[in-house]
Amino acid sequence: MHEIGIAKGILKKALELATSSKKSKKVIKIKVKAGIGEMIIGDSLQFAFSRLAKGTAAAGAEIELEEFEGVGISIESVELEE
Repeated sequence: MHEIGIAKGILKKALELATSSKKSKKVIKIKVKAGIGEMIIGDSLQFAFSRLAKGTAAAGAEIELEEFEGVGISIESVELEE
């Protein structure tokens, strides 16, 4: 399940953004775009992310996955709440 490695990268970036200001914020939603060639299963990605994020500012955050033709993965946005 390669989604675990992808989830680790997403979590790292989301936590960097959540703690980049003086006041830590909670991660609510992360929008991710991924090419269908990456063969990512949305439910598997959410499951892996949820397990990795336990006890962090990203616990309970939703991953919204948008697929496109081709390959590549990018984080489009991270929704934060104070």
